[in-house]
Amino acid sequence: MKSFKYILLLATTLLLGQEAFSYKYVGAVEQSTADSQVQVVAGTRAAPCAPSTAIRDLEWNNVRATIETGGSMWQDRATGRAAYEVPIDEGVSSLYAGALWMGGISPDLQLKLAAITFRADGNDFWPGPLTTDGTAETDEPVCELWDRFVVAERQDAAQHRRYYDCLNDPFCDLDVEFPD
Repeated sequence: MKSFKYILLLATTLLLGQEAFSYKYVGAVEQSTADSQVQVVAGTRAAPCAPSTAIRDLEWNNVRATIETGGSMWQDRATGRAAYEVPIDEGVSSLYAGALWMGGISPDLQLKLAAITFRADGNDFWPGPLTTDGTAETDEPVCELWDRFVVAERQDAAQHRRYYDCLNDPFCDLDVEFPD
């Protein structure tokens, strides 16, 4: 049961990634100087949010794997050590680090990619849903609200399925079956 909820959490995060994370970038920006040289300076290209901070260890099938709401996986960035441990408590990590990479084609047929590489060049992901008005934006209060992990359990998925089935059943009374 415990392992199922962690697998469901990871699968939901990966499958709903575009709705769960915004893709705005904060990091290095190239600027041209007066003498035509290019210099890289720290800057913000978008996103009013601070980088995400929530970190969680997923544990199942004798595996402990660290994930972050900002898309980083399997690395303890505070110590620079690997954090995908198999078996648990043996001190052996089979992976050093990983990250969420997502891409797609925009309505104007431009390739868009959000991919972090050890956070060396800033952040591509912020927690929280994006606006659905075509701008795909987010703001600081939304980022702060969603900078956390939500654990879903099997009975939550089963209840959601019963609710969906009830919506499509003309003989099901929503008020009786789902009073809350």
